[in-house]
Amino acid sequence: MLTPGLRLALAIASFILGAYLLVTGDYAGVPFLGGAAYLGYSYFRFGTGWLAFRQVALGNMEPAAKLLQKVKQPEQLGSEQRAYFELASGLVCASRTENARAEKHLQTALDHQLRTENDRALCEAVLAQLLVARDELKQARQVIARAVTRDCRPAIAARIKALHEQLAAPSAAAPGA
Repeated sequence: MLTPGLRLALAIASFILGAYLLVTGDYAGVPFLGGAAYLGYSYFRFGTGWLAFRQVALGNMEPAAKLLQKVKQPEQLGSEQRAYFELASGLVCASRTENARAEKHLQTALDHQLRTENDRALCEAVLAQLLVARDELKQARQVIARAVTRDCRPAIAARIKALHEQLAAPSAAAPGA
């Protein structure tokens, strides 16, 4: 699958070339305009998950939720688009304290192809926090142990380290926890 930025760039280039050809009297521009229309459609159809993730990253949860609702069949998305759709959905649900739904979305995001270690670490950190809130400490320790090994931004690394230390402390005091 093409990335949303590349898809948009190709749509614009195809539109410009198609329009130029039509203006000069060459009907070979028609397929270029058709291609531009398809690429533009696919940008908005499949790029919505990316746009929603960007809104989440900016802290705009309501606009992100509206963008996520526009994806009618997320199971038809490619692995990478599905991963970011699920990650954005999980973060929106977590912000609304819909923890069970958030866990499901975040787990699904981890099952798909997140582009960066940073995004995967973020997903694992939030999932671990949700598991701690549900008192699933053993599972939270497993998730945070994977997250702590990832190369990520300092803010996320600090969040992971703090959660890792928090989860490590009870295990020393109570081995059965």
